[in-house]
Amino acid sequence: MSRPYFYGDVSLTATITNPTGASVTTSTDVVVNPDYTGGGSVKVTPATLSVLPANPGQFTAVAYDQFGNSLAPQPAFSWTVTGGGSINSTGLFTAGNTPGGPYTVTATAGVHSGTAQVTVSADIPSVVNPAHAGAEPGQ
Repeated sequence: MSRPYFYGDVSLTATITNPTGASVTTSTDVVVNPDYTGGGSVKVTPATLSVLPANPGQFTAVAYDQFGNSLAPQPAFSWTVTGGGSINSTGLFTAGNTPGGPYTVTATAGVHSGTAQVTVSADIPSVVNPAHAGAEPGQ
C-alpha cells in the first residue's frame, strides 16, 4: 500500500466538536521537507554480480528520502568492498586474479549505506543451444 506524501507548505485544519454541538476550528501551516538523515536509505544495484578474474563490474547507488523518493541531487557516495577485489569512487569493481566470494560491496552516504554481493567466477559462460540460420523458414 502506498502512502500519500507531499513536500512544501501544508495547511492542517482541526475541528473539535463537543457533545452539545459547539465547535471550534483551527488551522496551522507546516513545512514538510524530504528527510534523508532520519528516514532515508541507500540501494545498490545490481544486488548480485558475477565477474571473471581481473575483470570489472559496475555498481550504482541511489539515496532515497523517508517517502522512498530518490533524492535530487544525489549525495556523494563512498564505496568499499570486503573480501577481495577493489572498487573506485564511481562504483567500478575490479576483480582480483583468483575466483572467490561472494564479497560485499557497500555504498555509504552520510548515515545510510546499502550493500550488494559480487562473486569472482572462474566459469566462462557457454552457449547451450546455439542459434542457427537456414535459407528457408523452419530450417
